[in-house]
Amino acid sequence: MARFLNNLKLLFAIIILAGFSGNHDQYTSTTCAKALVLTETFQRNHYRAHPLDDEFSQRIYDQVFVLLDPLAMYFTRNDLTDLADQRSTIDDQIKDLDCSFPDKVSALYVKKLNSVDSFLTKLEKMPFDYHHKDSLFFDLTGTGEYAANDKVLTQRWQKYLTYRVLNGILFYGRSDSTDTPPDTLFKNEPEIKERIIKRQKNTIRRKLDELNNEDLMQETFLNAIAMSYDPHSAYFPIEEKKGFESDLSRTKPSYGIDLSESPMGEVTIDRIVPGGPAWKSNELNKGDILLQVKTGSGRIIDMMETGLQEADQIMNEESSDRITLTVKKPDGRITTVKLEKEILTNEENLVQSFLLKGDRTIGYISLPGFYTDFNDPSGLGCANDVAKEILKLRSDKIQGLILDLRNNGGGSITEALGLSGIFINEGPLLMAGYKDNNVEIKKDLNRGTIYNGPLVILVNGYSASASEMVAASLQDYHRALIIGSPTYGKASGQVIIPMDTAFNFDTPKVREMQKDFVKITVEELFRLNGQSYQREGVMPDIEVKNPGAVFLEKESDYSAALKNESIFKHPAYNQLPSLPIDDIKKKLTEEHPELSALQKSKSHNKMVIQRSGNRIKINIDPDAILKTRSNDSTDKSLLSKYWKIEYPSLEKRVLSVDPYRNDIEAGVRSELLSDYQLYTAFLAAGYLAELSK
Repeated sequence: MARFLNNLKLLFAIIILAGFSGNHDQYTSTTCAKALVLTETFQRNHYRAHPLDDEFSQRIYDQVFVLLDPLAMYFTRNDLTDLADQRSTIDDQIKDLDCSFPDKVSALYVKKLNSVDSFLTKLEKMPFDYHHKDSLFFDLTGTGEYAANDKVLTQRWQKYLTYRVLNGILFYGRSDSTDTPPDTLFKNEPEIKERIIKRQKNTIRRKLDELNNEDLMQETFLNAIAMSYDPHSAYFPIEEKKGFESDLSRTKPSYGIDLSESPMGEVTIDRIVPGGPAWKSNELNKGDILLQVKTGSGRIIDMMETGLQEADQIMNEESSDRITLTVKKPDGRITTVKLEKEILTNEENLVQSFLLKGDRTIGYISLPGFYTDFNDPSGLGCANDVAKEILKLRSDKIQGLILDLRNNGGGSITEALGLSGIFINEGPLLMAGYKDNNVEIKKDLNRGTIYNGPLVILVNGYSASASEMVAASLQDYHRALIIGSPTYGKASGQVIIPMDTAFNFDTPKVREMQKDFVKITVEELFRLNGQSYQREGVMPDIEVKNPGAVFLEKESDYSAALKNESIFKHPAYNQLPSLPIDDIKKKLTEEHPELSALQKSKSHNKMVIQRSGNRIKINIDPDAILKTRSNDSTDKSLLSKYWKIEYPSLEKRVLSVDPYRNDIEAGVRSELLSDYQLYTAFLAAGYLAELSK
């Protein structure tokens, strides 16, 4: 009987979804119905589905507040105490199509947003003390640092804004000489403070509008449920699904504009993409100040009160394909320009290659993401592009190759398998475990290699998922030397499926007019020895720490992250001889004292921001914050006498007739020259070439 009643409620939920017409009461019912359908979709398809019980209810409760208030700047411990009776009942509410919890949280959130807005109005009129040293704490998990009450919350906001203003003063000072007296830097404090507080108030107004339209709370609640299964699962309305796929594709609709933010907080045009809509208008230029955006629907956004993140979001909205920009030219003229999106190359995902030259010539390839073409599954993606770059570099007779997977958050696992296959003749690369405990061995499907020489892979804590898979596979084969810092620790794979209880992987038909999807974890990845790098990451053979990654979150920071498991299946493969790791470490230490100097030059920020476990401490110390001006990176001057970075020979001809691209890549080349992790990899690649003879 209980099972019959549950099925009846599920059927009722589906009927509600089908008949939704948009008024508030039906909206509330739709939120409850979607929650029930979402949990049923996850129970049927998730790799390690957790039962919908009191423990899971507590996960959802915590996750809602993490999503709404990740820096603990709105809710207090007193607020959470008032809602404590809801903590273990959300599972029952979902089953009963009851929306009590999201309704109560929404009402409280509106109250707290208005309350903080009042705080900010008062703080706007109060003078800040920039000489008093203080500290502010954040918890990377989003919990544990709530102020006790509203009075303490006001003090927390004052500390936070003081830190933000000091940083604004610092960024303004960087446009002047580093010898500028501190008192002179503070001349712009009133304007910087006003802009920062205005932007915070604008964020609050935006959240209140979203709550009024019901979108924010519904998506928050549904995402909290999804992320309670694991941190990489999500609820995807159809527009977000399209945007997610666009980010992993080589092309995307664009206006052909890249934005940046000036030290005074103005949103400015940073780049114009050749051949794009902005380029064709012949009215926009780098340095133009963006004053206003009017969308195709008539919505007007004042950029003087909007930050870079919100401006980028507006420009990249999937639903908006026409905009009108109002800009201020350097000579003070005000110009209005209408633009329409076109399909342009997604430059964030383009592969770049350079020649690193010193005692040896080492090829360098940067791959920021494992992109593919979702509209053409048989199309060529990043593995093919990397292969092309290797062929270019080989024409310059490189003696080693560095593949940079730092900050590569993953993407298509199929492309990752293809990329690994470039360096391995044939054989298994990893194993994937599924819900039914079946294990699939994933192999390199193409015989032969494109490059057989010395190979170094650079990774860091932002290297995740597919990039970790490549590093792990090539490390298992002894095919590549892994250098950098431990990776993120995401050994799982996700797919996007309809939020539909009738969906079946065997017959994956999507119903017409399907509006709701989920990104859901369906597999865990295992190395060839049966171990997983889930939560733990891939350990580099030679560790080169990245002191700047203070705010880096790891998979292990999430309580809902999948556990690290192992399997007993060990496929046979032809492992290569061990690499001379200890010999290379010894040479780096004994022959390159400049590496220790570089390490020290990167550590000055520790006096401002410190981390212990998941806890971040920000020292609000004006002297320390402003002192970072004189500690800006000197790595370029330290390194310039040891190596140089050049374009591949085949690229020079192209760049000579493309000044825009030449300008872009010259900037990239300049940044790489001061990259001490890359410099270490360059030296190691040279030693690997020497010792492998």
